[in-house]
Amino acid sequence: MSEPPKKRPRREAPELPTHSKEFPEGYGDFIFQSTDGVVFHFPRSILVHVSPVFKDMFAGDGDSAPNQEMTVLTGDCVTLEYFLRHIDPEKETPQVEWDHVAGALQVAEKYQVNDIFKWFEGEVDLLLTSDRSFVLPNPMLYLELARRNDLQMTARISLRQLIKCPIWEITDSPHGDTALLKYIFKLRAGRMEDLVKVIYKYSELPYKHSPKCFYAKKGASGTSWRQWAIQAIVSEPSWSAVLRVLLTSCGCPPLQHTKQREEVERIEAELPKLAW
Repeated sequence: MSEPPKKRPRREAPELPTHSKEFPEGYGDFIFQSTDGVVFHFPRSILVHVSPVFKDMFAGDGDSAPNQEMTVLTGDCVTLEYFLRHIDPEKETPQVEWDHVAGALQVAEKYQVNDIFKWFEGEVDLLLTSDRSFVLPNPMLYLELARRNDLQMTARISLRQLIKCPIWEITDSPHGDTALLKYIFKLRAGRMEDLVKVIYKYSELPYKHSPKCFYAKKGASGTSWRQWAIQAIVSEPSWSAVLRVLLTSCGCPPLQHTKQREEVERIEAELPKLAW
């Protein structure tokens, strides 16, 4: 007895691509996708105006052929929407959103949209003016972008952070080439020398101004805590690392000597010079 014919598996209808809510169908004559498959419609005239890369892409290009494969632009949908809002005169320029701005800068770099870099450098300058201790969320990435795109203020702020950060923030980062890393570690070595001088200067103060703990009492005043402090700044050349040694290793209170504290604060607040 023959077996009944097997049923063919039911084909699922292909899902229609998701369209950008910010740049929906009919918004422009250039149709493309983000890397996560969201479809955008955007005026090609704007892209040609802001980007020589798009200008070359569209040179001699008529209307898209009906069966032409859709262009995929670098970036996921959120990054591209943030990027396009910057270049579209009909949209309000977004504020700095740290979750998206680095990706938008990378898109701007690929397509040579220099206006976005000018905007970002201006925003960084304003943030620094309002808060001299302003820090960037991913200094290795921003330093790499800044060096390639001549963002001097962004580069100097990034370097200021990288000079004193824990070493793993540098070694665990995928960003930065050999030359950049050599420059960062050269600056860190200089900072270590500065901190060692301050540590020795502090430990040579009269005993009443030095850490009062059994580590210090073992030898000359301050000898042992000084060794712990120097060891700490090898991997993190910052005064915060020195203070943590005093608090966790020997239970001493934070250093109170005004002259030394102000000296270190001045050093750490300086924006380093660039070597390029």
